[in-house]
Amino acid sequence: MYVVIHHQIQDPKAFWGILEQVPAPPPGLRNIMFFPSMDNASAFCVYEADSVESLRRFIDDGLGASSRNSYYPINAEAALGLPA
Repeated sequence: MYVVIHHQIQDPKAFWGILEQVPAPPPGLRNIMFFPSMDNASAFCVYEADSVESLRRFIDDGLGASSRNSYYPINAEAALGLPA
């Protein structure tokens, strides 16, 4: 499944510092795309994930209070631009 994450960045210094040191995702999770806003106050990313819950644990545990994260499973059959 593919999942979009919207990161509303609460602590920019912490958020961007964490991303510089982020470990590789565990098996079952793969980052496909990352889109930061021009002002670095928010970001969107697309993951391939075995479940939303495993992705939520990885992201929320890693980023802590540096951002509020919302998760949106993608309807892959109707989506455009996903990897083949």
